[in-house]
Amino acid sequence: MTEQQLNTFRSKRREIDHMRHRLDSFVYGGMPSGTQLTGVGVQHGSRVEQEAERAERLRTLYAEQIAAYDADGLQIETEMQALTPDERSVIRGYYMDALTVRQLCDCLHFSERHIYRLRAAAIEKLGKTG
Repeated sequence: MTEQQLNTFRSKRREIDHMRHRLDSFVYGGMPSGTQLTGVGVQHGSRVEQEAERAERLRTLYAEQIAAYDADGLQIETEMQALTPDERSVIRGYYMDALTVRQLCDCLHFSERHIYRLRAAAIEKLGKTG
């Protein structure tokens, strides 16, 4: 497992969070799903129907992204068995939960310098095992 692979995984997490936010705006914004439009007298091709179709495509893409993310997460979790508990916490927090270094410092009660040191050591170990 390389740092680049971990960064790609972190980017996927942020993309999934963004997609979830967009889906929430459809759901909580009152956008009906495609199944709710059947038989309500909405004209084919109307703005509401187009938005419902767009929301459905986004739901499908979101489900696919989650499945791929989960598979990658399992691989990372498996490879992290070679790390110390503190190193695992840093890798999990930074790459899997997409926390900032400052947030990790607050959660783990470590200095920024120590977080960077743990992350570097973990990445080095992961590079040797993967």
